[in-house]
Amino acid sequence: MAKKDKLIPINVNSREAMEAVVNKLVELKLKHKALEVEMAQKVSDTQQAYQASMMTLATEIERHEIGAEIWCNRNRALFGEKKSLDFLNAVVGFRTSPHKVEKLRSKETWGTIAKRLLGLPWGEPYVREPEPEVSKETILKDRATLTEAQLREAGLEIVQEESFYIDPKADVLETTSKPIAQAA
Repeated sequence: MAKKDKLIPINVNSREAMEAVVNKLVELKLKHKALEVEMAQKVSDTQQAYQASMMTLATEIERHEIGAEIWCNRNRALFGEKKSLDFLNAVVGFRTSPHKVEKLRSKETWGTIAKRLLGLPWGEPYVREPEPEVSKETILKDRATLTEAQLREAGLEIVQEESFYIDPKADVLETTSKPIAQAA
């Protein structure tokens, strides 16, 4: 990071000098604002120039990703014990998110669930005080010992989601990170 030059304030020693400083300051601020407007216009023009091409590419990317995901779901046997397949330019597969505690009924509040836990013979350790609040961390820590019936009784479930991914390989990313010519 470049070292910033020491700021030396303008010396003002009379009303006339102050008038000149204020006039120059207004002039500088107007120039600064004009440059901001010009820059914003150029950014907007650049975004508009690329927008149609980017939208077309985004649609094509989505079509290909969906097709790849459908194929991978149909051919899970090819993955064996692994959750990914290695291709020439990318690795495709499925990622599993960490477990999380969710409400069984979306209309129910966490406060209601905390109060219900307090009323259950086994539920008190899963509530934080002073305001009753569900301790999701404690529930996740004890998820191996809590039964599905207990969680349902409290109005909870532990979920783990799986998402599909396509990760281009690093060497492919390096060659594609170079600027491309602007589309006309």
